[in-house]
Amino acid sequence: MPSRSAIVLLFLAACGVFGFTAHGYLESGDTEITLHAARAWWERGDPGLVRADKRDLLDEGEQTYLADHFIASNIEPALGPDGQPVAPSRWGMVGTNGKAYIYFPIGHQALFAPFVGVGKTVESWFPDPAKRFRAQRGEAYGELFWSRFLLSFVSPVCSAGLFVALAWIARRLGASPTGSLLIAAFATFCTQLWPGTNETMSNVPGTFLQVLAVAATVHYARGGTPRGTLLFCGAASGAAILMRYPQVITLLPFWLWCGATALRRRAPAELLWLALGGMPFAILLFTANFLRFGSILETGYSQNAGFGAFPVLWGLPSILVAWGKGILWFSPLILWVFWRLRHRASWGPATVSALASFLLPLGLFSGVVYWAAGQCWGIRYLSGPLALLTVCVLATSEHRGTMARPPRWLWILALAISLGGVLTCYVSQHKLAESAARQIYDDPPNVDQNVDWDASLSPIHSHWTYLVQSARGALREDPLGPVHAVFGIEGIAPPTLAAEDTGFRHLWWNWLPHWMPELPVFWMVAGWLWITLFLALGAVRLWTRDSTVHKPHSHTRR
Repeated sequence: MPSRSAIVLLFLAACGVFGFTAHGYLESGDTEITLHAARAWWERGDPGLVRADKRDLLDEGEQTYLADHFIASNIEPALGPDGQPVAPSRWGMVGTNGKAYIYFPIGHQALFAPFVGVGKTVESWFPDPAKRFRAQRGEAYGELFWSRFLLSFVSPVCSAGLFVALAWIARRLGASPTGSLLIAAFATFCTQLWPGTNETMSNVPGTFLQVLAVAATVHYARGGTPRGTLLFCGAASGAAILMRYPQVITLLPFWLWCGATALRRRAPAELLWLALGGMPFAILLFTANFLRFGSILETGYSQNAGFGAFPVLWGLPSILVAWGKGILWFSPLILWVFWRLRHRASWGPATVSALASFLLPLGLFSGVVYWAAGQCWGIRYLSGPLALLTVCVLATSEHRGTMARPPRWLWILALAISLGGVLTCYVSQHKLAESAARQIYDDPPNVDQNVDWDASLSPIHSHWTYLVQSARGALREDPLGPVHAVFGIEGIAPPTLAAEDTGFRHLWWNWLPHWMPELPVFWMVAGWLWITLFLALGAVRLWTRDSTVHKPHSHTRR
């Protein structure tokens, strides 16, 4: 197995790779809302948001913000003359104390909270960029400049850990040192996971923790010490669920694998360590739910989740083949992975668990009104299961001597599709696609059925059109507007373009100089790339130094 030095060096190299494409800002409205809840948590000790006309809910000396007022006003449902809600609330629920609480996962809010304080400290050192940003974006949006910048690196750092964990799982399942790196690269860069590594949603941190739990499961099943391994598995599982609640169903197959392993060893009591590891996180979630909503099972999603509100027979093919989101287009490598399942050598407990981890959320989210998973690249709640399934199938095949690498044309195609989602900002492209749909369909168009099912609006090809037009400056200079520049459709009022929407400014090293013109961009980029290359060469050398294939050993009870 790789040494600690190899693991650390590979992690640092991966940080350089994924960190290079960090955005420098928060690209989604959901993340913005989470940030303001985190600010309330940091400053008030409570993530509840308060409208400006309800200052009685604040303690003396505290204040409400314009963003707080806007978010809280959307969470509190408007009431009709009879006192009944006339429209469903958005983004959360009103708590038992009268404050408005967002429904985005409590773990992600907690992850954001320290960055509020750190960002304010950095702003005291470098105030000018924050002032320029606030002057251009306005008071509601223009605060917390440095907090946003620092937070944009959280997902890339978690992605680096995710890559290392996938390579470690492949190695533990019997892949060779070189093969484990290739398998991790296929799973990361040739599936929809790669473009998602620079999104600031809870998906990447949650997926990273999920994969850590799977790594612990594999280690336990291959003879790892029960106490530490299962304790870690339970803790990683609990943290993953706090980051993204539905991950409980993607982790369930691996918990069952742990249970089957314990029964095979005739030591079911070992599972108490798994429960003990997850217990603190369960207590945290239940306590947060009770303090906010008066029920340990209420997360805030009950009024807005939409489970079972969409026809499964339409949702399932949408997830699979819709041009704007379908995993068979965005992760074509998965077709070859399923083809490998024809071979008996590809099967094993790891593959069975990973396959179940993929199929369970596929069935659950087919019946959800937002099957498209919002403004993100691909079906984001399947990114982790897709990567795990790829790793488990390929690593198991290689260990049994039958691994065949994916056809070159297929992994190059998958790489090119993902690269389009990295070199451009998905949210910006999606904004233009929605504007185009207003001309093609009813106004407003149905995003889930019109935009994501229209092949002419698919980012698989329009990302590259967007890339070329952005490089040419046509998004801003086309007299018919940016929608015409990308999709060739006329007669549409052009959406407002932000600084990050054109000219590759969605990448932090090109976005930050827009607010800090004094930065030496060339030397900054050159230094980053040289250091990353140096770390990568050293990491590969250390990782592949051990040429022996790991063999599982039997577990001896003490």
